[in-house]
Amino acid sequence: MEANSGIIRTTFDSNAYELEAGGVFGSDKWHRHYCVMTNVGLFKFNEKDLLLEPMLHGIKTLNLVSMKGQKRAGRDNLFEIQTTDEKGKLVQTVFSIDDPQSYTKWEKKIREMISERKTKKQGMIVPAQDNGKEEEQK
Repeated sequence: MEANSGIIRTTFDSNAYELEAGGVFGSDKWHRHYCVMTNVGLFKFNEKDLLLEPMLHGIKTLNLVSMKGQKRAGRDNLFEIQTTDEKGKLVQTVFSIDDPQSYTKWEKKIREMISERKTKKQGMIVPAQDNGKEEEQK
């Protein structure tokens, strides 16, 4: 196990498509994002402007639902991310990955991070230890 310095660790990243359900009268739409799986959760970046604040699906309540073999709105290689928002409401987001090999890696890395979270039972980022030493001022 590595020493934790309070740094966010990236485990996997690639482009992914997020499903926006159209509802009863609308059609479903796919939106492309740059996604990064980390030890704190799944970050979803606006691909058009990576400097905008990303959306975080936090690891604390993250759950993965495999949708292997299913199709939605013309796309396959699907998985669903479930999280709980600050009000306690379940949030479900469906993602699609272009490459079947990347899809398999996404599922594997998400499961690994969820398992690590359950094993550690605490926050995934631990602040660096000060060891009682103050930084010298010049």
